[in-house]
Amino acid sequence: MGGQNLCRAVRGARGPSCSHSRPAPGRAYLRNRRQQQSLRDTVYQAAQQAAERVETAGRKHASDRVRHRVQQGLLADAGGAVGENVVNDAYLVPLKRCDDFLADVTHAADGLDGVRVEATGPWAPYSFAMPFDESGGAAEGAPP
Repeated sequence: MGGQNLCRAVRGARGPSCSHSRPAPGRAYLRNRRQQQSLRDTVYQAAQQAAERVETAGRKHASDRVRHRVQQGLLADAGGAVGENVVNDAYLVPLKRCDDFLADVTHAADGLDGVRVEATGPWAPYSFAMPFDESGGAAEGAPP
């Protein structure tokens, strides 16, 4: 019976009961969407775990940390990177601790499928500079 669904009425059932190997197109679509959402949720949970691990490892070696807005569009895709940028942190790390910092941070995603940690730099520490207020002192909220 090429491609036809066989349906029969079942006594006591509210509607017809179908006995076929493939679900109706609507059900197949919804099942596929649920699977996609579940996969996406799993990857985001892994990304959250990696972000927490990076922060823990980074704070162990850094004297300061700043969280920036995540990069999107062309800036995020620079260098052929594939995927979505979920965290964009800057760490102020003394030179003598850089190797240990990089080792710990780059391994933060170990064992987490679908997640990659990318460390770049060194960069000038402009992320940690605070503007002066009108009186010539550090702006309110600036570290002492």
